[in-house]
Amino acid sequence: MKLVVKFGGTSLANRRRIDRATKTVAGLVEAGHEVVVVASAMGNTTDELLNDVAPDSSNLDRAEVVSMGERTSVRMLKSHLTAAGMDATFVEPGDDDWPIFVRPDDENSIDIERTKRGVERLSERLDGCVPVVTGFLAEDDEGNVRTLNRGGSDTTATLLGDVMNADKVVLVTDVRGIRTGDPKAVDGTKRIDEISVGEVRDLATCSAEVVAPAALEYKTETTELSVVHYEHDDVLADGTDIYGEFETVLNVRDVPFAGITVSKTVSRSGSRVDGPLVETLSTAGIAIKNAFADMDSVTCYVRRDDLHDAVESVHRLVTEHDGFSSVSTRETVAVVHVVDGERGAAFDTVRRFAISLLDSSIEIFDAEIGTNSMTVYLDWDDRHHVEDLLQSARMRG
Repeated sequence: MKLVVKFGGTSLANRRRIDRATKTVAGLVEAGHEVVVVASAMGNTTDELLNDVAPDSSNLDRAEVVSMGERTSVRMLKSHLTAAGMDATFVEPGDDDWPIFVRPDDENSIDIERTKRGVERLSERLDGCVPVVTGFLAEDDEGNVRTLNRGGSDTTATLLGDVMNADKVVLVTDVRGIRTGDPKAVDGTKRIDEISVGEVRDLATCSAEVVAPAALEYKTETTELSVVHYEHDDVLADGTDIYGEFETVLNVRDVPFAGITVSKTVSRSGSRVDGPLVETLSTAGIAIKNAFADMDSVTCYVRRDDLHDAVESVHRLVTEHDGFSSVSTRETVAVVHVVDGERGAAFDTVRRFAISLLDSSIEIFDAEIGTNSMTVYLDWDDRHHVEDLLQSARMRG
């Protein structure tokens, strides 16, 4: 079989786990499979680099700095594969056979045609060789390094699997397959053997992201996709299989969320202080749907039912941390997630929907736009008005 195997950051976090990943790849090669490996940055490297880069760095400089996590990771894993007797090579932006490209008119959108040509070049190296490809990274038409959305290594893997017609894409992670509940909150959860693409996408909108939503766009009916824990011996048999293919959806969460905004002190304006806020909420056992930061404040979105406990925890942080000055809340926030499954036209639909929102009277609190999706945070009473806006956006296409 032709396989794409992605190892997440936790799967490569230390020597022991890299040795296990090496053993996994060796077993697949010995069984006669053609294997392309996608590697994320080791451990928490990406977060550490993002925290240390200058806040006012350009997107190009930021991408170059962050890319060092993946660049180091592929070299490390390649060295282990070679030491184990395999013919392996690492592949990174700038190489002649680099496969992932973004469109010249939009760095957030994959250039499918150019990517197909890149994958063809990469595929020529599969005969007896294991390419280790940097996840999360792309290249623009000028040769600059670009980064995909967070979780972009998942997108790298599914995109490669789609374009090269792989038989299966395996996402090796620290999650023991997709579970019947959150193991951190519920005892006795069981692994789900199989689940649909739509169900995985819905889980992501409920703060239970197992596969990056943008990666699901490239899941086709013919390519198998599975999520496997890094300690499993057989990555082709264990884990959770994800079936079906990507389809257009408008998901309006029927559970209200709330926004907690913490203002920064004047002395810390422009600096990154969101880490302590996120850590405080996580320590309190409160799931964060998303977080947004600007020069003067940080906003976290949590379930409405968790608001009281969240505010108490955050207020204690504000009184103790010199980087924060005050806390405020929005008590009823709707989360609207729009995803389009039309290949090639997905971003156009999302863009038209965004324009429709901006032209309407609906107040947008925060928004996140991906290559094929948009998540909007707005007033609870406005949540159903977006259905008409989406229909209008699709008809204009």
